[in-house]
Amino acid sequence: MKYNVSIMQVLLTEESKTYKKQVEDFISANLKDINLKSLWQNLYKESFIKKEGDFFENILLTEALCKFNPGIGLFLLTHFTCIEIIKNFASDSLKEKYLDKLISGENISCFSITEPNAGSDVSMIETSAKEENNKWIINGHKICS
Repeated sequence: MKYNVSIMQVLLTEESKTYKKQVEDFISANLKDINLKSLWQNLYKESFIKKEGDFFENILLTEALCKFNPGIGLFLLTHFTCIEIIKNFASDSLKEKYLDKLISGENISCFSITEPNAGSDVSMIETSAKEENNKWIINGHKICS
């Protein structure tokens, strides 16, 4: 399926277009040294990444970065995904422990889905987690982590 990028552009507000242009200009000027942690921290310092940032802005930021380096864009997407999971599903104590450090770039997140019998097909994942005596027991195998 081929997507018409101009349709996406029509859906953007003027504010979103301005934000996206600012991000692209910043990345273009600052993507000489590819250091993921410092890139994230610089985006945070310039307020492109913020604690109260919304999901749509994160998508625009990721899209802008993918124009310059898709691999780094995928890093950003992974990190944003982990942040969103914690924001929406974690206990208050986990949010307090991890969220500020992830958003500021002090810590970098990741996840591992690739399994021997599933590859990266999340519908085939065999790893399981069950709560037992107030602790979680995780059983499974991961590769390429």
